Amino acid sequence: MKELTKLHFVLSALALLLLIPACLYARVRPDNPRLLLIFVLGGIFQSAAWAGLLYQLGMRGAWRALATRWQRFLITLAIPLILLPIFGVDLQGFLICFVAVVIVEFHFRSGRWRAALASFAPWLYLILCLQIALAWNTAIVSVRHYNLYDRFFQRLDWTLFHLSVQHLAHSASAFYIPAEALYYSMPGVMGAAMLFLCISGDRAAAWDLAGCIAVAYYFSLALFFCFPANGPFSLDPVHMPANLHTAAIQHASQFNARVLYHHSGWIEAAYGYFVAFPSMHVVQPLLAGWYLRRWKRVAGLVFFYCALLAPSILILEWHYAVDIVGGIFVAILAAWLAPMSLRIIPRTARPSAPEPESAQPSGS
Repeated sequence: MKELTKLHFVLSALALLLLIPACLYARVRPDNPRLLLIFVLGGIFQSAAWAGLLYQLGMRGAWRALATRWQRFLITLAIPLILLPIFGVDLQGFLICFVAVVIVEFHFRSGRWRAALASFAPWLYLILCLQIALAWNTAIVSVRHYNLYDRFFQRLDWTLFHLSVQHLAHSASAFYIPAEALYYSMPGVMGAAMLFLCISGDRAAAWDLAGCIAVAYYFSLALFFCFPANGPFSLDPVHMPANLHTAAIQHASQFNARVLYHHSGWIEAAYGYFVAFPSMHVVQPLLAGWYLRRWKRVAGLVFFYCALLAPSILILEWHYAVDIVGGIFVAILAAWLAPMSLRIIPRTARPSAPEPESAQPSGS
């Protein structure tokens, strides 16, 4: 009897096994991911917020269900009055209030809590794969210069699109804040997609989505090994204002990459992702929209988010325009490749060799 194993599980197991000799060769000890818990909690909050937003804006009848029961508005008004004094009148406080409203509405609409909680499994699997990818990236940067091909991609942008990302970023400085809001909300889109799939009863699709993203990361690391590039910000002497969250992250990224490449002995390196080509920030929401395509309006909203995300990535100087195009092709490749199944015949089920036929008596 044949067993089916998803290709992305095999690739993830292989990447984890090969990570040990890779770190030994690069003389790198991956740092304990201290911020992993914060990342997980932030992803849960963003996922709930995005799921509520996509449902309310993308599902037919969502507003009608809210308007027919006016008592809910009283609860909706009470939640910020209670929570904002506790968490503060800022973006974080309003996000917590919105998530609380989403949870209350999910309860009122007889939400399937067990199905919603089931989305944690593929989400945690994706986080594990992301940690593997980050550790691999750390090992690669230790042996390959992190921006060896940045000038090449910069020239390619100008040749193909007649575009300078640095010039675009400086001329669009008024959009830094909204660009950051779009850029850093991407993990919530992924979590919301998994929530939609699990609540609809299609947990297999949620696992396939996580596997697609994992395979895309592994493929991007292979491309980075061949064409290492860190992004336009690594070539920009002026860069962006220091008060921006992005500026601090990009400065730390360059510092960590330099330390990794020039180290001689063993080093305990912080997790980091230094890949410019292809843009994984484009790959992930594109895959989310593809897996949400049964809800056409919801998928349309996700693709509209992708359309806003692409210029935001350029404005923040995270990627070249070629990286975004490359991300589209990687998303298509991952969507085709990752859900494939490998057919494995267990040892106990292998058919035995056929016995030789006995000689038939010849006629007289």
